Amino acid sequence: MTAIDPVNDFSNSGFIPEIYAKKLAREVKKYTQFIERNCNREWEGEIKAFGDKVRISLPNAENVTVAITADTTDVCPVPGKVSPTQKTLEINNIATFSLKFSDVDQVQSQYNLLDGYSAIAMQKLGDLKDKQVMVALIKAVTNADNMIGTAAAPQAVTKDDIYDYLVDARVALTNAGALNGNGFYSFKGNQEEMEFLAPVYTCTPKIFGLMLKSTQLTHPTANADQVIERGQKSMMAGFEIDQDTVLTTITSTDVTDLAAGAQVGIAATKMAVTYANQYTKVEKLRDPDCFADIVRGLELYGFAVIHPECAVITYFTLA
Repeated sequence: MTAIDPVNDFSNSGFIPEIYAKKLAREVKKYTQFIERNCNREWEGEIKAFGDKVRISLPNAENVTVAITADTTDVCPVPGKVSPTQKTLEINNIATFSLKFSDVDQVQSQYNLLDGYSAIAMQKLGDLKDKQVMVALIKAVTNADNMIGTAAAPQAVTKDDIYDYLVDARVALTNAGALNGNGFYSFKGNQEEMEFLAPVYTCTPKIFGLMLKSTQLTHPTANADQVIERGQKSMMAGFEIDQDTVLTTITSTDVTDLAAGAQVGIAATKMAVTYANQYTKVEKLRDPDCFADIVRGLELYGFAVIHPECAVITYFTLA
């Protein structure tokens, strides 16, 4: 007689005379590090220490008026009221997972399934969060000066002009005040501790491939030799370059009127988006109803687009 678990249907048919490999084949995964590379965490400490919301005050340049006058009889200008712009960083997202492993599977696999699958679950949560932040930033950039092409009408690019468009993106960031004249931006700290960072251009693997073929990079130079030999490109037109496979999952469901085949890219500094993780918990517990272990995870986090002018969205198609 075959004994069947009435709750989870874990049957003893799992006991089979075979040897399972001790190693688990590595799962193919998306390549992404968008939050890590493109978001600042300036207010994360306040979120973790005090609550689920931080109100961030931004200086409003429109409140500041200056004038030059030849009249020396009145040297006391009338003060104008200053009203900072308010943005809110709120912990309003919950990411979870829950997995169950029967004792039979764990014994027969001879592999630590709990650790392996927990790592996969956390990686998939990271992919979802990166895409969520990407989409929010893309939607927040509405100024035409901070776009190259549009969602509905992407700009056709080739290996011969991809460099030109990245230069245009850098010019747009400079015009918006996001970069200084040297192509860098200052990031946190006082004057002595100030970091000067390069902006990051995050693109799909297909656009990254155009960069590797770009004539600006394949001329006979020491830099070009490394690009050709290793198939890697770390910088172009003043941008650090990240290729991101999660970008390829963005569709018209996420971005209104996104044309078929459009390759979305994001050129930005860390000033554009702030991110905060308030709580992360991964725990293991025993299933009270059957011979199995349960692993579950919880993460509370939030983000806010603070300076959309510090990002340029590129919409490309391969010509």
